[in-house]
Amino acid sequence: MKTIKKFSIIALILNIIIFLSMAAALFVLVYQNTDGFTKASFETFKYFTTDSNILMGLTALLLIPFNIKSITHEKECTPKWLTILNLVATTSVTLTLLTVVFFLAPIDANTKGYFSAFTGTNAFYHFAIPVLAIINFTLFETKNRIKFKHCFFAIIPMAIYACFYIAYQVMHMNGNVLDKRADFYHFVFGNSIYTTLYTTLPIMLIVTFLIAYLLFISYYFRRKSIYKTSFKFDLD
Repeated sequence: MKTIKKFSIIALILNIIIFLSMAAALFVLVYQNTDGFTKASFETFKYFTTDSNILMGLTALLLIPFNIKSITHEKECTPKWLTILNLVATTSVTLTLLTVVFFLAPIDANTKGYFSAFTGTNAFYHFAIPVLAIINFTLFETKNRIKFKHCFFAIIPMAIYACFYIAYQVMHMNGNVLDKRADFYHFVFGNSIYTTLYTTLPIMLIVTFLIAYLLFISYYFRRKSIYKTSFKFDLD
């Protein structure tokens, strides 16, 4: 009981920080950076970075009342569906973090500098929120039993976004030539959007699943170690 209460208190603090960080950064992106609410204000929503962090922030907000209930009742109160949603959201922001660290930041290193991807609102969306989410999920999340099959749910946000990204590129084709501004994640090699469809997209989906699986493994063994439970390692 004391373990659940202690972990719930830490999870509550982290979820509050995650939500407030997401909301504050979003306000800056939508309002301050565009001098009020204009058409340009909504440009930020075309980025998976923004969308994944919003998903994480809203998930954290949903977790807060259950964290409080777990503290007051000294027992686990978070529903299983919310733990699965947390896996999905945490996977999404982890994908954002890894994409920036190993792909986008190196690309911008020669022009803007490697750490330019971690300044301003990017410090929250590219680093702080993903790291806090990983810590929260793997160390302080509930002891609900989630299964291997739930890792596939984590692919859904990336798959949905991939459809948008490809459609966005198609809309910015000038004949057979792609407007490079439409490839804001630098996923297209050459001028063919087929590189995204047949190469980059499968890679991103595989990486997304592997992230979810690693989070699942970390979550599973940490819960087993702390709660001394006899969890069955569910692979169905």
